Amino acid sequence: MKPYAADYFDWFGTLLFGVYGLVLFIILWAISAVFLENKREQLFCCIAFIFLSLFVWVAAYSSLMPYLHDTDIFSYIVEEGVVNVESRGVNLYYLISKPLVILSAYQIEVYLLFQQFIFILALLFIWKGWQIHCENLKIKTGLFEVFVLLAVIYPSTILYITTPLREFIQILGFSIFLYGLAVNLQNGKWLWLIIGVVLTLFVRPQLILIYPILILIAKQKNIFKLLAYGLGIVPLILLAFNVMNYHFRVSWFARFRNASIEHYGGSGMTYGYVEWQTYSDLLLDLPVLALQFLLSPMPIMHDVNPLSLLMLFLDFIFVSFVLFGALSIKFRVSGTYLKIFIFAITLFAMKEFFIGGAVRHRFPLILMILPLASMYYSHVIASLLRHRQKQQLPVSKINAQTT
Repeated sequence: MKPYAADYFDWFGTLLFGVYGLVLFIILWAISAVFLENKREQLFCCIAFIFLSLFVWVAAYSSLMPYLHDTDIFSYIVEEGVVNVESRGVNLYYLISKPLVILSAYQIEVYLLFQQFIFILALLFIWKGWQIHCENLKIKTGLFEVFVLLAVIYPSTILYITTPLREFIQILGFSIFLYGLAVNLQNGKWLWLIIGVVLTLFVRPQLILIYPILILIAKQKNIFKLLAYGLGIVPLILLAFNVMNYHFRVSWFARFRNASIEHYGGSGMTYGYVEWQTYSDLLLDLPVLALQFLLSPMPIMHDVNPLSLLMLFLDFIFVSFVLFGALSIKFRVSGTYLKIFIFAITLFAMKEFFIGGAVRHRFPLILMILPLASMYYSHVIASLLRHRQKQQLPVSKINAQTT
């Protein structure tokens, strides 16, 4: 049993969990009718909500699920209604989550149910943005059912959504941003895009410098111009640091990263040290850094046996499966998403020093490319079904179809 379950789960929270679960199911059914095309997709969406809601209890009581120390902080916020951590990100999260805490009647069981509901809502925004993207290209999206199935069985979903953590708010904000970006590229409207940005900043305020770059990347189709803009943006970011009396130096950044590695070294979950004196040193290390971030917990820049980290290793297998599908469709279709994905992976990799942190922080980015993978695997499923049907047809009918 996890500490938050031992400390806070009780009969009243369990009773409310059942009542709220029924209400949220009805609300989700109504909302999904707006986003989805038919009742089969709606049913699949609601089944996903039920599955994750029930898994909340598995995560709380099963020893197979690793214990994440942050769950103590966030369960305390819900049950006590106060925050006792000096962290800007946590305090901002407290402000944005307060209405949800009140709606949950200060019961962590109910709050976890809301997390599942909001996560499914985020998936609907991701899918709707993908639909708009595909409509503009006049292509089919693939199966919604494949997309939802991938999202639900994603090990990071099980790890970070069914336990008391703040990832669900970040994912909702990022999902609305992706939907708003698709709307903006289609008709120039900014409202949903701004809502997504603001919501995300309540969890990760440092992303304020990144979102304008993501919009630029999505809008610029010329790769050479994009590279030129990228080279121009770097000095502006450094100038912003200097204006704030924060004199950025590559060597200082290396020392900061290495100090974090040394501080958390006792956990056995950190990457190796870096030696950066010039920007060229940093650039030469970027491919390896990005690779370790993307493929964590594989032994890149560390010698920890990935098989000793079962859930993280399963996450790596899943991510590899998704990457194969996403990279197998035409760049004309995937280009906008992949450009954002590659930039974000590279940027986040420069700071990441913790094996589990890499898995956790790439979570929203992998969700972003799930529609791409679902398109590819939808085609694979359709091809297998056609092949099977062809094998089952009598020889006379096969001849008739080929003449």
